[in-house]
Amino acid sequence: MVYTSVLGGFSGIAYVTADCLRVLRRYPHQDEARFDMSAKSVEFRGALVYLSVATLVIMGLGKPVTLVLIYAAISAFILPVLALALLVILNRGSVPTGLRNTWWSNTLLTVCLALFGFLAILQVKESVMGFIG
Repeated sequence: MVYTSVLGGFSGIAYVTADCLRVLRRYPHQDEARFDMSAKSVEFRGALVYLSVATLVIMGLGKPVTLVLIYAAISAFILPVLALALLVILNRGSVPTGLRNTWWSNTLLTVCLALFGFLAILQVKESVMGFIG
């Protein structure tokens, strides 16, 4: 179970990183089916090697707890940022009326933003206290 979780996490992060690099570099014809993201791409393999080497180096330094605290503090902001992005993007005038958020969606996203924002602040506070001692 742990093996598949680690493998899935590494693979997922490598795919997202590689796809972001492809979009940022604006490869020509990147939306065509023959240019779909694959595990054989240079970006994917580079991200996978980086993740593996960085993990081994951190474990070799004997301070993996620091990595866990940093990871927890950074990942705590994923859901609040996602809720905020959905609130902003799906309420723009450029979005067709049928696809915009309803009042119900906006209410739920605002509650999620407040809740996960509060939890993110608590997590960062806990992580900082873990650094200080």
